[in-house]
Amino acid sequence: LQSIRPHQLEIYVMDVPGTPAVFIRTPNDRRILINGGSNSEVIKRLTDILPFYSRHLDMVIAAEPNGKAASGLIDVMNRYSVDRVGIVATADSPTTTDAVYGVFLKTLNDLKIKTEKLRAGSRLDLDEEVTVDVLFPASVSDFQYSNASGPELVLRIKYGEASFLLAGGISTKIQKYLIGHKFDPSDVLVTSTSPIDSNFAKGFIASTGPTYLIYRATKEPAKEKTDSLAGILLENRFNIHETGGVKIVSDGKTVKINKI
Repeated sequence: LQSIRPHQLEIYVMDVPGTPAVFIRTPNDRRILINGGSNSEVIKRLTDILPFYSRHLDMVIAAEPNGKAASGLIDVMNRYSVDRVGIVATADSPTTTDAVYGVFLKTLNDLKIKTEKLRAGSRLDLDEEVTVDVLFPASVSDFQYSNASGPELVLRIKYGEASFLLAGGISTKIQKYLIGHKFDPSDVLVTSTSPIDSNFAKGFIASTGPTYLIYRATKEPAKEKTDSLAGILLENRFNIHETGGVKIVSDGKTVKINKI
């Protein structure tokens, strides 16, 4: 898996305990890690991708304000040098009382790492041609939060003509909100929940119009229930619970996905 410089966009979606981790490597070797799971397994997964001597990340993002996403990032912060960190903006949405996430925030403060609060409308320039737009969380004037629909990041990555939507484990309520705020289709949709049994999930898939679907499901439904899933062919669907993860490669026009 290891290489010196990609000369293309690489996105690794890794099935780690807790919230799946996503590692991005841009054509100019900018390195971004989104989520770290609930233990230190993400460290092993990173060392499978990067040379053992390489201990630098340009950015780390905690897409959810809880230990399922941030616990593994605490280990990452203590092992790698990190230029900046993105977290969920909570000024316009409910704050979190998650103890592990509190330790994560304290670690950022102790290490004096530049921290950016991300909300709908935020944009990150990762590389000359790689951008990330934040589609959620919205302000409380636009969205009514609850314990089941808390603030978390929904991110759209763009590289040239290729687009990738990272939707995490968003609730059907958030899916409905996003469907109402129409956006351009994506080549790839990444979700950490099963898209099969929820009518809203199917509607969300249809509204985003992906060619490829990456998801995590501990149990696959019968094949006849998935044949017509929003028009996405079976060979274009990847369950990371079964494969352990996938590697997405794009030159800005085409997209290829392989199991890892």
